[in-house]
Amino acid sequence: MPINERTHREFIAEASEIVDHLQAGLVRIGDERRRGRQAPAVVNEVFRHAHSLKGLAGMFGLEAMSRLAHQMETLLDGLRLGRLELDDELVATLFACADAFLGQIADAHAGRDTDPRLIERLLEQIAERTSPRAPTQQPVHKVLALQPETLTALTEYEEHRLQDNLKRGTPLYRVHAPLGLDTFEQQLSVLTAAAHAVGELVSSLPSADASGQGLLFDLLLASTTPCDELSATLLPLGATQLERIDQFAPRGSSSPPSMEPPAAWPPPLPAPAVAHYAVGGASAGATPALVVGGASTTMTS
Repeated sequence: MPINERTHREFIAEASEIVDHLQAGLVRIGDERRRGRQAPAVVNEVFRHAHSLKGLAGMFGLEAMSRLAHQMETLLDGLRLGRLELDDELVATLFACADAFLGQIADAHAGRDTDPRLIERLLEQIAERTSPRAPTQQPVHKVLALQPETLTALTEYEEHRLQDNLKRGTPLYRVHAPLGLDTFEQQLSVLTAAAHAVGELVSSLPSADASGQGLLFDLLLASTTPCDELSATLLPLGATQLERIDQFAPRGSSSPPSMEPPAAWPPPLPAPAVAHYAVGGASAGATPALVVGGASTTMTS
């Protein structure tokens, strides 16, 4: 598109703001890594900033910037889905991309072309890290007690977050919350904020209430907070059931659990029963329950 002076200034300002946010996110990712922690939410933020920059550069006809942002987006996608390991080389490549964006913005502001050799070198580095590799994770339906309709609704990223928490030995829960039609937005907002405060909220999945009087939500939560504290936090906010979904999976293993038992093992026992409220019967007056390993415990106030 033709770029006049005003739109040129707008592009410089908006692109600079995006890159500032992108750099700040990379600094936070590096800080968390030095502490031995992951930062999946921050990786997601940086991924979105790269996506925004790709679209903005493409709209203004800056093909080299759009191409680099797209490849950085691919790199971040591999990181957020667990296909890539966040090592020193990857961190350096991400920061090099951010520096290249700043250089491209400065060149655009000055009306000069960016040296294409710098961009090509970065693209080659990214291509080396993002080459396809065989998947190493077991499908979540083999390691977690989730209903088929829940499994089909999960995104690839959500599946990865469940798998990653499972590998790290973080307990995984399904939080069941029947909410009223007139109040569900406010109730869900409060409930999800509370879930974020006590762990990692991996997914929030709605389903229809057959009674037509409310909506059912299942929140998938990873948390090291003790069960009694979780129930004390979430049940008063509209949740009626807190259920462990990882009880039969090996805990704290450094690799995904194997689904092939040794030959000496006895035949597998039936899967633990999972307690569920009758559809439409939990939106009002239901007694909250805590379910751990398939056994339901009624929660009394």
